[in-house]
Amino acid sequence: MSHEPIKGASSDDKPEEFILEELEISAPPPIEEKVVAESSHSNGWSSLAYFTQIGFTIAVSVLLGVLIGRFLDRRLGTDPWLLLLFSLLGVLVALYYIYRISKRFSK
Repeated sequence: MSHEPIKGASSDDKPEEFILEELEISAPPPIEEKVVAESSHSNGWSSLAYFTQIGFTIAVSVLLGVLIGRFLDRRLGTDPWLLLLFSLLGVLVALYYIYRISKRFSK
């Protein structure tokens, strides 16, 4: 950066970097350092949140399938069949939501 005066400017004009120092404005940290600092801090918590979400998704999906199947089996007298069907459906729903969660996590 040359410090030649601009046409029409007085010789008392200061270069741009000195003006920034007077205003106490500093340049932002390099992008690489900022990304590393943010990712190392938030990566642990976001990973924990995703694993917790996966655990709850599996538990709730399978439990709802079992409860609905058991309820319908008692009502309709088809003892093991609807329980098995809705349990399998709960597992499939859990797998689908795990796929969606993992796809979102990988972005």
